Amino acid sequence: MMALLLLAACGLPAFRAQPVAETVEVRFPHADDYEEGSQHGAESFAAGLDTCLGCHREDSTAPSCSSCHEGWPHPEGWLAGAVHGQGLSGDKAAAGVAECQECHGQPDLAATACTSCHSSYPHPKGWELGGQHGIYALARGSAAAACGSCHGSALEGTETAPSCTTCHSGWPHPEGWSDVSAHGSADLSTCEGCHGTLGTGGSSEVACARCHSTYPHGDDWLLGHMSSASAVGEAVCLDCHDAAEGPAAMPAACGAACHGSAR
Repeated sequence: MMALLLLAACGLPAFRAQPVAETVEVRFPHADDYEEGSQHGAESFAAGLDTCLGCHREDSTAPSCSSCHEGWPHPEGWLAGAVHGQGLSGDKAAAGVAECQECHGQPDLAATACTSCHSSYPHPKGWELGGQHGIYALARGSAAAACGSCHGSALEGTETAPSCTTCHSGWPHPEGWSDVSAHGSADLSTCEGCHGTLGTGGSSEVACARCHSTYPHGDDWLLGHMSSASAVGEAVCLDCHDAAEGPAAMPAACGAACHGSAR
């Protein structure tokens, strides 16, 4: 008896020095409401997925996780946006997001929130308006940096998210866009989504008048444009009208355009 006590005493310090893993008991038979994510999901995260896969394998009689959760367990490489972002844009986006939120939207689960990597996703209601996504992108200095993880490094679109040019034909603006010959031929209505009605600034806070003091022209421009041209100088008008194509083109002195012998 004394020998046993000595052996136990010698082994006791070594035993206590080992870390004791906290174990979570998985209840079986499972409770009636166990199919709720807050029940089986919380236990699977706490106990470790391997605990569940002891029974819920693809080749077992117990249902597999993927029989309810198409993307779970997540395969290798899942963190790549081109992988887990599939189905989260377009007409089926709402259903795809809802499926992810079964786990990632539950506050009592350990599933990572989408916003831990994507600060603006899932996008809130009204996100398609320039005053929402436009302001968000501009406030972060670079739309490519703010949105590129899903929409492509050059915002050209990916398999998981549309290109910005799907809605904004001139955005992101290409190199040389500041030249009148480039943006001067753009349809003003396509610019108003960011630059405001009649180019007064909008969410971009860049008004046409920053560079063009007399543009956009008012409704009564035809009646008062001569006095404006006299005040600012013909060169201001030629910045746009000499470089533009089509009806906006203006030969020097306006003679042949409106005030020539044919008029």
